[in-house]
Amino acid sequence: MHRLPLALLCMLIGSGSRAYAVESAKELSFGEALTAGLTRSLEAQRATLAIQLAADDKRILSHENDPRLTLNANWTTPRPVSGLAVSNAQTGVDREQVYSAQLVAMLYDFGRHSTRMEQADFQEQVRKLGHAEVLEALRYRIARAYAGVLAAERIVQISTEQVAVEEGKLKDQRLNYQRGLRPESDVVMAEVTLGRAKLSLSSAHAAARSARLSLGLLISEAEQPLLTAAVPTKSLTLNSPEKWQRLLTNWREFKKGAGQLRRETETNALKIDEDLVSTVRRPTLQGTVDATRTGSWTGAHREFYTGRLGLRWDIPWNGMGRDETARIGTRRMDIELQEQINRKNRMDLDTVAREQFQTAHIQLQQLNEQLKLVSREQELVRRRYLAGKASALEVSTAETDLLTQKLASVTLLNAMALRVIDVAEARAETSLEGVFQ
Repeated sequence: MHRLPLALLCMLIGSGSRAYAVESAKELSFGEALTAGLTRSLEAQRATLAIQLAADDKRILSHENDPRLTLNANWTTPRPVSGLAVSNAQTGVDREQVYSAQLVAMLYDFGRHSTRMEQADFQEQVRKLGHAEVLEALRYRIARAYAGVLAAERIVQISTEQVAVEEGKLKDQRLNYQRGLRPESDVVMAEVTLGRAKLSLSSAHAAARSARLSLGLLISEAEQPLLTAAVPTKSLTLNSPEKWQRLLTNWREFKKGAGQLRRETETNALKIDEDLVSTVRRPTLQGTVDATRTGSWTGAHREFYTGRLGLRWDIPWNGMGRDETARIGTRRMDIELQEQINRKNRMDLDTVAREQFQTAHIQLQQLNEQLKLVSREQELVRRRYLAGKASALEVSTAETDLLTQKLASVTLLNAMALRVIDVAEARAETSLEGVFQ
């Protein structure tokens, strides 16, 4: 498995959190990068909270039909009538104080509550699939970023090797010039070539830092990206095209991704919405028990106990229910159309990615053949130069061609890796470790 060398990876989490550090000898595998990204993603954390909110809503809804107890107390101060005050003692009953308790219980709602609970269950399922959808998308983003770092580091390695070669050549040219074996122009040409190689190396380092930064922002906390200091390169190579070809051969089935499953769940939930519209037209059966005490709390009083059984039926007279049903039908068509769009996009992505992979594969095979010829040409020009039959410019041109071919091969390999990831996304293949093994 390819592992990404990260010499100075140190992502410090905010106050109270632990620090995440990797030793200089430690390398970051794709699996480790994937785990870090999925664990630390703020989007994934928010999607997790959405699941919790749906569960909270369902729990609150479960108490919808719990009995309700109402307590009430009121009193009034009597005012004299025609200048005559009547005392409580004369009446024997304190008519100015009333205390009551009322217990109301839903006995039967003809399926309203159970339908709402089913609707809440579907909402929780939708949120869970939304969470899985976020993780799916993040997987492919991390894979693309990881492939980009591999390619960028490989280019740095090639550029570093080229600088070392050019430095050795400049040293030889200066010695030959001092001995009178080569003209000064060869030394100048070697200096120009070395300067060009160093400039390419500087650009390669900048691209590698940018690639590591992009990956770091995906796998770290929001405010602590992956450090972009220079790291030692090792023999980094992208995967073998033959292994990728086998992966593409095995990925025949268009699996159901989290997005498709979420839309299917939303479509099924619309049936519950239709049932809920119909339950509004149904009656409800409630039971009520009242206890009322009138008079002084400690003195004379009267008590009343009543029980009621009420059947309530709100018969809709307007067209709201009809319009709500029509809206649910429109929503169903919208979800189905969105699924057709998504399916087409996935098929288009798969078709284009496979075609581009095959094209790049053919180009890579041709490039490898060309690379052998250019290597042979560079060797022959070098021999002719040592024999005094070729100029330093010819040697520089041949070596530039060789370097260009090497960098082109890395670019093609990276393009092929990205196309494999595209196919994985189109086919909803979430196991991407094989791309980097």
